[in-house]
Amino acid sequence: MTSSTDPQQIATAALGQVSFRRPWTIEAAIAALSLDRQRPITVHLLPDNLAETCSGLWIPQSNSDQIYIRQDLTPVHREVAIAHELGHILLQHGLSDQERIDYLAALFPLVPPEMVGNVFALPCTMARSNYEHPFEMQAEWFARLLVAKADLYRDVIIPDRATASERRMLQKAAATFGWP
Repeated sequence: MTSSTDPQQIATAALGQVSFRRPWTIEAAIAALSLDRQRPITVHLLPDNLAETCSGLWIPQSNSDQIYIRQDLTPVHREVAIAHELGHILLQHGLSDQERIDYLAALFPLVPPEMVGNVFALPCTMARSNYEHPFEMQAEWFARLLVAKADLYRDVIIPDRATASERRMLQKAAATFGWP
């Protein structure tokens, strides 16, 4: 039996917040989460000067969540990086002021310490780069579990061109065989 501090168990519990519909895409998942939470999630390209340090970054704003992703990622790596940042959001990761300053100072060692506290004075800022922090382990597990479950929903079972009769038959077949 795993304990409540087990990153995989924590990530598995958070996965229940994500709805899976065919055909599944990360963009559709972000849109659904934004609507469900009544809080927009927007994905942006990570500035080049941060791309060497991390592959993704989550910055919560007062009324939205901003995810920044490196532009040179493959489609698969892009999806995993976005899923990782979604993990931070859905797991409601937050750090105390001093924890955040220490975390960001370690992440961005070239930024003067006095600027770290000023520039990143946000409720939380988490970057996909340092996997030793428990939040990073949880978010990485969340990303792995999300992408694995999403793989079950990527294909379209019922084509758009199906007639109403064909649609009913295919839905019954899917239910009979336990297809999601």
